[in-house]
Amino acid sequence: MRKRIASLFLSVVLCMAALVPAALASGYGETRVGFTVGGNDNFYPYGKAASGAGWSYDGNQTITLNGISLSGKNADAFQLCNPDRNLTIVIAAGSVNTMGSLGTIYKMGSTRHVTVTFTGTGTINCTRGLHFGLDGVTFSGPTANCERDFYCGKLTMNSGFISSKAITLGEGTVLNGGGIEVKRDAASRETFRFQITYDADMNPQAMDQATGQAIASRFVDQYGEPLRYEVTDYGDYSVGYVYDSKGEYASYARFGTAPEPTVGNFADVKQSAWYADSVEWAVAQKITDGTSDYTFSPDTTCAKAQIITFLWRAAGEPKADNTYVIPDVPSEDQDEYYYDAVMWAAENDMIAQDAAFGPYAPCTRLTAVEYMWKYAGSPAAADAGFADIASDAVNWAVDQEITNGTGADTFSPDDTCTRAEIVTFLYRGFGE
Repeated sequence: MRKRIASLFLSVVLCMAALVPAALASGYGETRVGFTVGGNDNFYPYGKAASGAGWSYDGNQTITLNGISLSGKNADAFQLCNPDRNLTIVIAAGSVNTMGSLGTIYKMGSTRHVTVTFTGTGTINCTRGLHFGLDGVTFSGPTANCERDFYCGKLTMNSGFISSKAITLGEGTVLNGGGIEVKRDAASRETFRFQITYDADMNPQAMDQATGQAIASRFVDQYGEPLRYEVTDYGDYSVGYVYDSKGEYASYARFGTAPEPTVGNFADVKQSAWYADSVEWAVAQKITDGTSDYTFSPDTTCAKAQIITFLWRAAGEPKADNTYVIPDVPSEDQDEYYYDAVMWAAENDMIAQDAAFGPYAPCTRLTAVEYMWKYAGSPAAADAGFADIASDAVNWAVDQEITNGTGADTFSPDDTCTRAEIVTFLYRGFGE
């Protein structure tokens, strides 16, 4: 097994060794000084304040990411081009930031003396990874999920968490706290390795045994045992490999403590949340999706159109036999996600057939249980005894344990509902 891995690994390394001298001699590479956001056409020089959707730059040393979402084959990278100053990238608390990759790029042969510091407590999700060459990178707070790889020559890990399918660390690695987890999947070519350096003749050289082992021993394998580092000398060049306690190439590595698990890919739905089971059920039943690939937005207010659509999907998305004249849901709105659901709700007397519906109005607690009660056939139930509301729908919702009051004798009918609350009502009413 080691010979097969070595053959694959060395072919990549030798290609690099052959290309580097030519690249250095020609001076090819990125020459601009600034950063690009979502493609080369969106270039911003250092020293001038700028901002865009989900990001801002103060014109000095701080870039803030607050919900940026980059997508597209050639427009999904946040690239730091030849940084001429130390930079701090703030991942705003509660924000989920998606992109293909985030990293540095230089003109070949240039000197790299700057550092990049990640702070904040938000999340970065990269479909490729974080790539930082030989720069010093300090990680203090955020969570980073890399679907391909994390590459950093001089990482100082203080707090936060990095997960990746493959990871490369250099001899400047300092592990003070936080957590790092490497999980290889069947499609990953490499997993956990240490950065190759070159001698004066451009022959690849592995990190020395003592330095590599000092870093490797801070990680444990899937059996909870420390990893082992070995240098194999091939004459002019050497390669360093990381093995688990069974002598296999390390396909899993963990340092520190992982953050609390989440529901699916939703970084904002922890498995311990009171609404976790409800979200998992609603997504599995195709009643609702997240607000992005990585967010459910449980605390966002739910609109009336959303709960009607959720109920319609729970019913199997039936088509109404008739079209109703609802002033704010005209026939011109047939492409809206809620149009068929509203027609169905009108046909089943859940909403008025000839009055405004208010699709974007917030859904209140009373409205939510009224829709569900009518969908259930308007059954009778004992008086719930609330001082602030007398309602058959509320009585039924309490009797069915769909929701309780907000106090000993209050229901708070006019309080608006969040997405988490609505999927929980539905789960308790129709899913358990």
